[in-house]
Amino acid sequence: MKHRGGVVDASGAVLPGATVALLPSGPVAVTGPDGTFCLREIPAGEHVATVSLDGFYTRRVTLRVPQAPDGALTIVMAPGIRADVVVTATRTSRNLGEVPVRTEVITRDLITRSGSRTLADAVEYTTGIRVENNCQNCNFSQIRLLGLDGPYTQILVDGQPVVSSLAQVYGIEQIPARMIERIEVVKGGGSALYGPGSVGGVVNIIPREPPRTGGVLEMRETPSDPTPTCR
Repeated sequence: MKHRGGVVDASGAVLPGATVALLPSGPVAVTGPDGTFCLREIPAGEHVATVSLDGFYTRRVTLRVPQAPDGALTIVMAPGIRADVVVTATRTSRNLGEVPVRTEVITRDLITRSGSRTLADAVEYTTGIRVENNCQNCNFSQIRLLGLDGPYTQILVDGQPVVSSLAQVYGIEQIPARMIERIEVVKGGGSALYGPGSVGGVVNIIPREPPRTGGVLEMRETPSDPTPTCR
């Protein structure tokens, strides 16, 4: 079944780009230019969804499926500043605006909206980060901070350096974006906190909390051009 609705601000203006996610791990929809969304393949019953957009407080709403014929849901968002809590800059939990070192945060919303499939995709469009393919034979990628090679960037998972310098070069395409809740990036030397592998900076992956035991199968299809080409 489907559930349709719209997202607006307090003045009634539509809000494109808002993320509507069914809890705990249901379908996700993003509002279009007209501020409307459509969640598909929802079982009948009552469900809880979160609605989030940068610059607004995240809301929880109740969705009832099936909808009444005239029951289009309009969600009103309240403006606010989200206080992201980061841990990478000082190894302690502090609000993003209070840390002494500039920290870039790539949120789950941004990862979803960019269509990222791996860690390399998720960080590619962040200012000051360069994902570079360095080998024509083995086709490996590396994350470069401050112009330094990949082995000088320390990659952490939940604050722990679980991969070696070589794995940081060969492994970034193997970390799926679906397991990432957010990514914290600190540019500049972090050797005092994270060791000699963090000369260029630190990329800390905060994994998602699994809502339940099980697995997820994700498939993507790219349609081919049906128009025949004559050569």
